[in-house]
Amino acid sequence: MTKRLVIAMTALVALVAIALAVPLALIVANDQREHFISRLEVATLSAASVLSSQPRELWSKEAIRINGATGARVIIVDTDAQLIADSNNSALDRAFDRPEITKALEGFLTTDVRTSATLGTELRYVVAPIVQNQQINGAVRLSIPEDEVSNVVRSTQKWLLLFVIAVMTVAAVVAWLLARSIASPLRRLADVAHALPDDLALRASETDGPAEVRSVASALNTTAGKLDGILARTQRVAADASHHLRTPLFGVRLRLE
Repeated sequence: MTKRLVIAMTALVALVAIALAVPLALIVANDQREHFISRLEVATLSAASVLSSQPRELWSKEAIRINGATGARVIIVDTDAQLIADSNNSALDRAFDRPEITKALEGFLTTDVRTSATLGTELRYVVAPIVQNQQINGAVRLSIPEDEVSNVVRSTQKWLLLFVIAVMTVAAVVAWLLARSIASPLRRLADVAHALPDDLALRASETDGPAEVRSVASALNTTAGKLDGILARTQRVAADASHHLRTPLFGVRLRLE
């Protein structure tokens, strides 16, 4: 009984937990991605704002600072898409004509994912124009490998999985304690019921277990008391009859002798 209750309750909790965890995992994954992208967009717009207030000579130093603050690779180009600053310290004064750079130099904030032929991986990027004196004087791009975003999502999903396992474990422990609290009084009640035919003086505890078990114990004790009374009366009648039978027979025996 205990085993069946534990299995049944654990399976039920597991089904409910999984039914809730699957859509929750999808929601969390989307939310994590959106939050990651939003932070990257805010960081890019902030970088563009700071760069617009600085002379071009300080852009390289600012690119390194932004890289340290965000962990993203920072690329800064001029209006001809010539590389001015790169937080990865790549060769400067070369063309960096990427599609997203072209859109940013046209005045658009661009965010997307594309395959980087240079890095050989999916790249998540945000590009913003740098505006000085109401003119676009360059563009700044912050980018990170898409694997980093996926790692954050997987980490969150891993913790969610551990939470589901913890819930199932707690459910199994609670089910075991509940089953034991029910099965133990029933087992003791069964032991008393099996021993009653040999000892009608035995009584089951009427304070253990749930109300239904206590009710059965009370009924069993009542029945045992009645049987004990009937047996006692039967024994008294038999003893009296034996006494009355012995007395006349003893007189007859004396007379015969």
